[in-house]
Amino acid sequence: MNNKLNLWRLCLAITCCFTVSLLREKSLYAETWSDTTGKFKLEAEYAGIEGKAVVLRKSDGKTVTVPISNLSPESREQAKTLYTKSKAKPAGLSTAASSASGYKTKTREHNFTPPVPPTISPMPAFPEDGSLQETLDHVREQALAGHLEVFWFAMPDDLRAAADSTEIRESLRPYMRDNMTISKEVVDVIDKLTEVLVVKKPFILGSPLLGQVPPPFKPMIEQAYDPAVGAIYEYCEFSVAAESIVDTPITSYLSYHLPRIGAHLQAMLKVAPPEMINPVIQSVVAVQADENSGTISWPKQDGTTESTEMVRYNRRWLPKEFAEKWQADKDTFIEKMVANASGGQAMMQNNPQSKAMVDSVVKQANAMLDPLVAAKSQQEFDFAMGQVMMPIMMMMGGAGGGGGAGGPLPPVPPPAQGPPNGF
Repeated sequence: MNNKLNLWRLCLAITCCFTVSLLREKSLYAETWSDTTGKFKLEAEYAGIEGKAVVLRKSDGKTVTVPISNLSPESREQAKTLYTKSKAKPAGLSTAASSASGYKTKTREHNFTPPVPPTISPMPAFPEDGSLQETLDHVREQALAGHLEVFWFAMPDDLRAAADSTEIRESLRPYMRDNMTISKEVVDVIDKLTEVLVVKKPFILGSPLLGQVPPPFKPMIEQAYDPAVGAIYEYCEFSVAAESIVDTPITSYLSYHLPRIGAHLQAMLKVAPPEMINPVIQSVVAVQADENSGTISWPKQDGTTESTEMVRYNRRWLPKEFAEKWQADKDTFIEKMVANASGGQAMMQNNPQSKAMVDSVVKQANAMLDPLVAAKSQQEFDFAMGQVMMPIMMMMGGAGGGGGAGGPLPPVPPPAQGPPNGF
């Protein structure tokens, strides 16, 4: 029980580390909607048409359905125009991320052009007061469609509002500043790795390592290569942008970055054979006992099944233990999270070993990546890759040429000394 509680506390803590002011922000994509009397107005984003009603998404992510007959003539014309525009152009990532509310990322210079996220369809509104099965299906379908931000909207309104408080956001400011100072060197390493994967793609796909892959899997690797590189790059951008969360709405931050990561992951899943993916997708099972309780079960690696009790809370479904803990502690939630953030900052400042360990890992990573970046030919790249793989194979018990199922790695001679660049 304690392990499960700790897991959900950790999930909540991570969510809170990405919190900023949401409820006071107005979306740059929002429109002003009014009723037939002109007395009532609403700032909301057009989200679609359902029957004879327009669906509007407010700045907090919640949707409302308004009968078209209740709208003013101006708002009816506005709905008609937006509906026509949505049908005229194909749905794409820019549409799916429209709830990013004008979110702007910092421009970072690179020595490469990263893969562009594939097009994905817009995410529909989260089902309010849905059954446990409907909720599970929605989360599963949207996650597979590339919308990883669906997990944020699966949280109940009051929990998201509490996590979005000004007090928590301000308490995170010094913590995020110190954290980004430490993580900058790690980000630089990931950028260098991405540069190798992008710029040296022909060398990687032409290396002896790929010769050890069974022939049926080679096309899958080639098709999944760019999406995998794109996912790595977008995750790095997601991490770098974390420093902006003290000033940026959580919905904007997540709605911009998570669909970009998810779009690449979706493209990778499309490459895998259905018989590999479908059993995993369908292995999570929801059983609803009554209107407000049920269980979700999933298989474990040892062949047994694990399950967790679920309860309906504030129009959403949550693990029972987590819901009970939240209801018991929500009045002191902000105070505790502020204290946790302050404690995290103090721990980072008083732990010089962390900086030393990061420095050591960064130094080793750069020593492996620099020769790969510098390689000008397939032979030079293969030689550098052999130097990278050697310690890895030794750690895996492959010292002496045990290169796995495909046999030992082909010997690669050191590159011949050629003329200087430009000759």
